[in-house]
Amino acid sequence: MVSNYDFFPTLIGYLGLSVPSLPGLIPPGRDYSSALTGEPLEWENVIFYEFENCRTIRTNEWKLVANGRTGPWELYDLMSD
Repeated sequence: MVSNYDFFPTLIGYLGLSVPSLPGLIPPGRDYSSALTGEPLEWENVIFYEFENCRTIRTNEWKLVANGRTGPWELYDLMSD
C-alpha cells in the first residue's frame, strides 16, 4: 500500500537524488522507486492518510479512522468486516 505522502520521496529516489536532511525533521512518506524498476520492496505495509479533519491509519488487517479532534474514532477489522 502507498499513499500520496510517498509520491515525492519516490520521485526523488527514482531520479537518483537524495532528500536533504534537516535536524529534527522527518519527512513523511516512503520511497517505493525500487518497485517501479522491478526490484523487491521490503517495508511494513502500513499507510497514513488524511482528508480535511479525517485521519486514517491502515494495515492489511485493520483500519483506524479519527474524525476530528474529539471523535468519533472508528476501528475496522478488514478481514472480517
